[in-house]
Amino acid sequence: RVAMLALVGEIVQHYVYLPFFDGVGKGLDALSISAGQFGFSLVVIFCGYLELVVLTQDPKDKSRAGAFGDPWGVAKLLNLPDGPDNLDMQNKELSNGRLAMMSIFVTFLLEKVTGLDAVDQLKDAVKGLPGFS
Repeated sequence: RVAMLALVGEIVQHYVYLPFFDGVGKGLDALSISAGQFGFSLVVIFCGYLELVVLTQDPKDKSRAGAFGDPWGVAKLLNLPDGPDNLDMQNKELSNGRLAMMSIFVTFLLEKVTGLDAVDQLKDAVKGLPGFS
């Protein structure tokens, strides 16, 4: 899930720029400036707060770690036989997470090699294809 959010962040940062971070680069370049490091530390502190205070699991619950059930009711909506413990949905989530991990790794790697952020990489990749300009 972290990799999924990181990839979304790589795309959003191309379009959304906060005014109090003037002069901070995009993507991994943001970590080379103190303002970017400060912003990153705020994100880490916020995520730590969520992990330690908000998204805690009941210690009496002896089910597997990270089993938060189905907070949005997707299992009921899709009529899954086992509810949130449906093995097929768990496997799909695991596969999506693995794909996101590879995607963010390749995005970071190409960002370092080409100097382009995620959206510019995509634009460069489809340049010249029919229907794209």
